[in-house]
Amino acid sequence: MFMLFAKIYVFNFRGHIMKIKTKHKSNRNWAFSIIFVPGSKHKARTLRIPKWTFIPLILLIAYGSYRVGRMQTNIHTLNQEIVERDTMIEEYCDKLDNSTYKVSSLKLDIASYNDRINSLLATSSILDQRISQLTLTNKLIIEEIGDLIGLKIDEADASQLSSRSSSESRPKIDAQLPKDPTFDQTYAVLAGQLLESDTDLTLLEDTTDQLKSKLEDMRSYLKAYPSILPVQGKITSHVGYRRNPITGRGREFHSGLDLRVPRGTNVKATGAGRVSFSGYKGGSGYIVIIDHGYGIQTQYAHNSKLLVKKGDWVERGHIIAKSGNSGRSTGPHVHYELIINGQFKNPLDYILK
Repeated sequence: MFMLFAKIYVFNFRGHIMKIKTKHKSNRNWAFSIIFVPGSKHKARTLRIPKWTFIPLILLIAYGSYRVGRMQTNIHTLNQEIVERDTMIEEYCDKLDNSTYKVSSLKLDIASYNDRINSLLATSSILDQRISQLTLTNKLIIEEIGDLIGLKIDEADASQLSSRSSSESRPKIDAQLPKDPTFDQTYAVLAGQLLESDTDLTLLEDTTDQLKSKLEDMRSYLKAYPSILPVQGKITSHVGYRRNPITGRGREFHSGLDLRVPRGTNVKATGAGRVSFSGYKGGSGYIVIIDHGYGIQTQYAHNSKLLVKKGDWVERGHIIAKSGNSGRSTGPHVHYELIINGQFKNPLDYILK
C-alpha cells in the first residue's frame, strides 16, 4: 500500500513559520490539507483538497502548457512574419525610390522630347513661311511672264504652277523609318528631312532670284516674242512645199501660214515691235512687216486695208490691218510669216497655249 507523507509550512499573518499537520491515510482516503493560521487570537482554518482534483489540475496545467507553447510558436511565427514584412517593406521602399528616380528621369526625357519637338515645329513653320513666300513670288513671275508673252493664265493655273516646285521642298516621312520606330529614330529622320528641305528650298530661292534677275533682261524679248496668231481662222495651208494654188501645177515652197477668215477681219500684231514696211508689195498685196528685234520678223499679207505706217511702234494684240484677198490670192485670208535670223519658221511652233 502506498503512503504519502507531506510537510507543509505556512506563514502566519505575523510572519512566523508554522508547521502544518499532515494526515497519514491510505491511498484511497488520502487528502491534501492546507491550514490557514490568521493569528494567535483567531482560530486556524483548514482547506482539504481531495485526491480526485489532481488529475483535472494536471490536465489543466498540461493544457495551459500546451496553450503557452502554441502562443510561443505563434509569437515566433509572427516575429518571422514581421521580419519578412520588414524585408518586403524595405524592398518596396527601394523599388519606390527606384521608381521615383525613373519618374524623375522620364520627366527630364519628356522635357527634352518637348524641346526637340518644339524645335522641329519651329523649323517646319519657318520652312512653310519660306515656301509660301516662294510660291507667291513664283506665281507673280508666272503671271508677269504670261502677260509679257500674251498668254492668259488664270489664278488657279498660276497657283498650281508656282506651288509645283516649292511643294517638293516640304518634308515627308517615307520608308526611311523602321518598323515601330523609337522617338530618337523618328526625330533623326525628321531632322534630316527638314535639313534636306532647307537645302532644296535655298536652291529654289536662289533659282527664283536668278529668274527675277533674268526676267528684267528678258522683259523686252518676251514682249517681242510672237506667241499668238494674227487671226483666229481655219488653216488652209502650212509652211512647206505644196502644189501651186493658182495654176494647180508643180510644187512650190510656201513660206507662211494661211488662215482663212472673212474679209475685214481685224489683223493683230503677234508681238511688240516696230513697223518696218506698210504698203502694197506684188503678189503679197497690202502687207505689213514688223521688226521685233532679236532677229525676229513677222509679215501679214493679202490685207484689204492697212492701219499702221512705217516707223510705228506696236504692241502684241495691236490691230494693224483688215484682212482681204489683195495680191496673188484665191480668196480672203491672212498669209502670216515668221522669220528668225533670216530663216522661215513654222509659226505654230511658237504659239503658246
